[in-house]
Amino acid sequence: MVSDGIDRLGFLIHDVQRLMR
Repeated sequence: MVSDGIDRLGFLIHDVQRLMR
């Protein structure tokens, strides 16, 4: 479902932000 995709995207964004910080 779309909800699942959004959840996975949010997790990925968090990982990227942690690497960028």
